[in-house]
Amino acid sequence: MKLKKMKKNTKIFTLGLTKTFILSAVLLVFCNNAKAQTFELPKYEIKTAKDCEALEPKVLEAIDYLMNTPPIKKPLTLEEINQERNRLNTLLFIMSFAESTDKCMIDLNYKVATFLKSKNYNILVIFASGWIKNALTTNTDNKLVGNMAGIEMVIDYYGKYKDILGKNKEIEKYIKLQNEGKLEEFIKSKI
Repeated sequence: MKLKKMKKNTKIFTLGLTKTFILSAVLLVFCNNAKAQTFELPKYEIKTAKDCEALEPKVLEAIDYLMNTPPIKKPLTLEEINQERNRLNTLLFIMSFAESTDKCMIDLNYKVATFLKSKNYNILVIFASGWIKNALTTNTDNKLVGNMAGIEMVIDYYGKYKDILGKNKEIEKYIKLQNEGKLEEFIKSKI
């Protein structure tokens, strides 16, 4: 009788280990995917517009990284500090590119991008990133299209990270204009 109980208990124990192993494997995969995305900055020196051409794929990758990485207001852990440092270095990389490339000329018009008055560097770089990404992926650069792309990227970023960024009445105004189908008309009137 004791032998049969042991076999039965052994099967239950083995089944429990199997379930635990599978659950652990699933959690491990999920947790690895949930880690903050990282972007490895290239070693770069931008002196001329020609230097920018080789960096274009990395700039597009950097923009995607920024759009998927929330700002951290008060980094507390070493991982958060490293993530924020990487994010800030990525911001600098994009702005260095923006200053030197001849593929787009970003027009920071405070009449169009009224949210720039808030002096939030995150929003400024996201606006520039939208303009740059559009110019690089469509090979077109004009004020209307660039402003539209920049503002739309800001709206998207704000929608993702509003709880971290805080409420911004100017961006909320653009969201309303976009929802009403009047964003392009507004931008045209301000250029």
